[in-house]
Amino acid sequence: MANSGFHKINLKHVLRCIRDTGWKTNHPRQHRCFLHSSACVRQDKDAPVRFSQSEAARWSASETFSSSSKERPFYQPLSVGISTFVFLIYFCLLREENDLDEELSQSLFERIPVLEEQQIKVMMKYNKEQGLSTKDLETRLEELKAPKSAESEES
Repeated sequence: MANSGFHKINLKHVLRCIRDTGWKTNHPRQHRCFLHSSACVRQDKDAPVRFSQSEAARWSASETFSSSSKERPFYQPLSVGISTFVFLIYFCLLREENDLDEELSQSLFERIPVLEEQQIKVMMKYNKEQGLSTKDLETRLEELKAPKSAESEES
């Protein structure tokens, strides 16, 4: 008979585990005890573990990430749906705009004036490399530079 890396379970250890835990489901020593007993079953700790024979093969992701429907009240989906609906009605229809809404409605180029000029220069370089027209970009760049040149002439 070939040695498969396993040997007989230590019966005294298993009986001590059963006695100490008393078959309680949430006893803190139970997990340690059974982990230890599974270590007693394996003789070679460096040998690979077969997934199909491990506890992980019998575990489903739904047991990890979702609670059972028995744990939540029957009215929970209804109350969450109604609360969400009321919030959306208030936020989208009834609420008045404030200063923050006006601030967020501005474009990025209105917030950072020099950014548009830099972006146009980058786009012009790209269009020239690709053989595309840069006429519209040059026009917009002149529009941006006109107020700056007028301000510098006045001072």
